[in-house]
Amino acid sequence: MGVYNASKHAVVSLTETLYHDLQHVGGALGCSLLCPAFVPTGIADAERARPDALRNDAPLTASQAAADRQLHRAVQSGKITAADVAALTFDAIASRRFYVITHPAIMPSVHLRHADIEAQRNPTDPLSLKPQVKAEVKPLQ
Repeated sequence: MGVYNASKHAVVSLTETLYHDLQHVGGALGCSLLCPAFVPTGIADAERARPDALRNDAPLTASQAAADRQLHRAVQSGKITAADVAALTFDAIASRRFYVITHPAIMPSVHLRHADIEAQRNPTDPLSLKPQVKAEVKPLQ
């Protein structure tokens, strides 16, 4: 998840910088940042496209297997379609809204991260807000 999460944060930083750069040159152009949660697409099965030479056939750890099960369950239970996300995105662009949040239920996680930063404390376990998921994840052994 590290590479995936790092790339998502890079996109956030790049898009925020682009927004400010565009404002600095007059603000005639803008940009929006799409922040989707779980949408039923093929992302949970992205491993299927990995070239054979780059496959890692090592068995998953208990925590990796639990995370994989949770990802598949979350993506498949998505209540918003890719077409819905597109409509939300076009609406945000038309109204010049920067943040496009597809699932308001993710906001408690956003608030928790900001609270950790403001309190200068160590990051809170992201699964602490989802005890039903945390119960499935076993510690590394």
